Amino acid sequence: MRNKRVVVAIILLAIPALACQTLLGRGSIRLSTSLFEEDFSSRSNDWDVISDEDASLDYVADEYAIQIFTTELLVWANPNGANLSLADVHVEVTARNIGAATEPGFGIICSYVDEANTYRMGVSSDGFHIITKRVDGVETVLTDPENGQWTTSDRVPLNASSYRLGADCGNGTLTLYVDGRRVASVNDSTLTAGTVGLFAAAFAEQPVEIRFDDLVVTALP
Repeated sequence: MRNKRVVVAIILLAIPALACQTLLGRGSIRLSTSLFEEDFSSRSNDWDVISDEDASLDYVADEYAIQIFTTELLVWANPNGANLSLADVHVEVTARNIGAATEPGFGIICSYVDEANTYRMGVSSDGFHIITKRVDGVETVLTDPENGQWTTSDRVPLNASSYRLGADCGNGTLTLYVDGRRVASVNDSTLTAGTVGLFAAAFAEQPVEIRFDDLVVTALP
């Protein structure tokens, strides 16, 4: 296992809508209580569809695909057509790693105000996890604030065929789940509302391709 340190500099690609962050080291579910759901079978919620030499975001075969063609890069996307302002929510999504890279990171964004103010929670297919906040452009790794690193967990399956990721975002707490099991939880109430999103990260290997499906947002109790 290698340490994964986070470098917080932002790189804006040639197409401004595709926002990326450098890194170092490495069909909807029909619920009556859902606040937002997405199965990526249509483009009604207007997720980013853009590409350049470093990355691509697009709908592919009723899933949403984030591809990264270089190393040490993080790419995210939001449902631009949904105009969401959500507080105190639980977010779930299924993620699959189908690219050549064996160690990519991927996960959920919540309380997204803009690229300088957001929370991010995710895992990597080689068994790491992370919860971060970004406030006024300054990023803090809440799961390891002293070292600023991704952290290993035996609750993150290695190289699984798919991961059902969950994130509690609200009531002053951020909690990350994988396949229904809690992986990490931290207290933070800096950001209270915003839209949701998805991210993928390339570390030392590329190309990365993460497919996302069946995203559901529900209210926390």
